[in-house]
Amino acid sequence: RGLKNGDFKALYVPPLEQQQDRSLLRVYDRLTRDITRVKNRIKFFLMYFGEAIPVELQTSNWSKDFIRYLDNFSPGGNGNLSFQALLSEYKMLNQQSAILKKQIKELSEQPRYKTDAALLKTIPGIGTLTSMILLTEIADINRFVSIKELSAYVGLIPNSHDSGETKRVGRITKRGNVYLKLYYYTILK
Repeated sequence: RGLKNGDFKALYVPPLEQQQDRSLLRVYDRLTRDITRVKNRIKFFLMYFGEAIPVELQTSNWSKDFIRYLDNFSPGGNGNLSFQALLSEYKMLNQQSAILKKQIKELSEQPRYKTDAALLKTIPGIGTLTSMILLTEIADINRFVSIKELSAYVGLIPNSHDSGETKRVGRITKRGNVYLKLYYYTILK
């Protein structure tokens, strides 16, 4: 009855295709975090066994030379099995990441995203991945009546505490779309 009377606003449920696209980007995001975790475990493993990484291989991006170096690393005993398990996990995740990245690029060239993705990429700091996250998470921007509504959806509004005549504005609220908020912070940096 409240919906009929206009007391409540209906929830927006994106079309199935939109949900699938959103899912692709969310899985890619989780996969990227998993890769970081495995890389940190591998680095810790090397440090734990006292293995000094050659200076020329100490970069944030893992080159093919560094992977070859890891392939040849042998801590001995059961350490070999443990290390190979970590290295295999890294390689598998990296391979899956490349497949998803290619799929996201192809998705950005689909007619439903192509124009908007191209426009978003003209903004400094926004590439294919960020533009696609914005487009898939927001879905239909016309569902927001004002910039205030969009800001609330993203979670870029401050907490406010009102008591009588006193109004306090705090930090940005924890509510909002976690994925969008993360990428907005990344863009703004």
